[in-house]
Amino acid sequence: MNIEAYSADDNASALTAAEWRDRLRQASVGLETKGQGFTHAPVSLSPWRLSDSQWQQALEAADLLGRLSQLMVRDRSWLLEHTAGLEASDSVPGTIWRLLSLIPTDQVQTVPVALQRHDLLMDTDGLWRWVETNPIAAGMGPLNQRWLETLATVQPAFYATNPAIKKQSFSLADGARRLAAEFGSDSPMMVMVVTDDEDNIYDQQLLTQEVERQGVSVLRLTLKEFSAAASYCDQRLFLPDGRRVDLIYWRTGYNAEDYSDDTLWQFRAKLEQTRIAQCPDLASQLSGSKWLQHVVSRQVHYIDGFADYFGLDERELALLQQLCLHSYSVADLSVPEFHRLVNQGYWYKTQHEGGGSVARGLSALTHYASRDAADILMANIDAAVRSAPISKLVNGELIRLSFHISELGIFTLGLTSEYGGYLCRTKAQHSLEGGVHRGGAVLDTLVIAKAV
Repeated sequence: MNIEAYSADDNASALTAAEWRDRLRQASVGLETKGQGFTHAPVSLSPWRLSDSQWQQALEAADLLGRLSQLMVRDRSWLLEHTAGLEASDSVPGTIWRLLSLIPTDQVQTVPVALQRHDLLMDTDGLWRWVETNPIAAGMGPLNQRWLETLATVQPAFYATNPAIKKQSFSLADGARRLAAEFGSDSPMMVMVVTDDEDNIYDQQLLTQEVERQGVSVLRLTLKEFSAAASYCDQRLFLPDGRRVDLIYWRTGYNAEDYSDDTLWQFRAKLEQTRIAQCPDLASQLSGSKWLQHVVSRQVHYIDGFADYFGLDERELALLQQLCLHSYSVADLSVPEFHRLVNQGYWYKTQHEGGGSVARGLSALTHYASRDAADILMANIDAAVRSAPISKLVNGELIRLSFHISELGIFTLGLTSEYGGYLCRTKAQHSLEGGVHRGGAVLDTLVIAKAV
């Protein structure tokens, strides 16, 4: 494959670094840190070029992953049976598994609202590979849309359409309206659960402002604040001022440190038995665990009945097999087997979300000493490298460097896995951390090269 085809000439010199910073500030493409104010997001001024065929293949892959995930979420018996390896795990997915196992199916009242991001890498053969799926705090699509719109004013091109703000806000607002309508209300309300020191406020505001324009009131609360304020009546959740909550949108709650004591976990378990919409509910959050990805990867390669059970045709099965890399449970490996796979380049993946959840080489060996029951090794993705220089604005300065890898996250919405925008992140070739928020990546855009 011609790796150079994924690089793009750009007009970075059309504006100075100061002018780009001003444009990013005007578009609110950045973070708001307490005591430091606005900081622009790191961005790429050199779009990633994909052919129309590659773009369509990525959309097809995300659609399949989204539909499959929803089938698993709604088949709770299958989900719990096939993630039973989490039972002994100290991770957040492990805790979720144990909570769900204690709640009888006929007591589940919560309504899942699906907003997922499926992260993909293209390998050197031009094939998309599945990195992971994120169903909780699946953000940065709105911010990526704003960066696209900002860049396009200076560098017009045939960009891949990114309707993240409109599509995702409608999905959330629709979920809130549906629950409100069940009880004869035309005044739906959404609570967005955020961290105590939230700095990713602009990405969130792009969504909530649009949700409010659609007639849904929005309240931001931390998990502690929400838990302390909640009361229940007739399986509904109310706030102290009497307002009923129709939808909970989780932008936190995916790591152990988010739960300072067991009462917060008890609160989440209580929500499962409350008539309320959640994005995501516990089953949906479990569906995004790296452990379930490991299970699916094993099943799709080795279990004949998997495709029939979920109604996959031959083409869908072949695509899923392409997407899924081989993986192993660390707990099932002998020490020599573990060392052999690490030396082959396998990634050590914990169930932790965010930075520090992936390790390779010596770092992977260090993880082994404190391994969790649900840690896995996943085969290396030999990702396509953009060897040509790209221009980036990082920490207020324009820089131009070569050798990068771009990761494409495609959002899907609801049971039908509707396209909900994308997040494109580009990082240095040898960097393991691909996050824009706290990692080493930059926001990027996609330009689609139409076939002649």
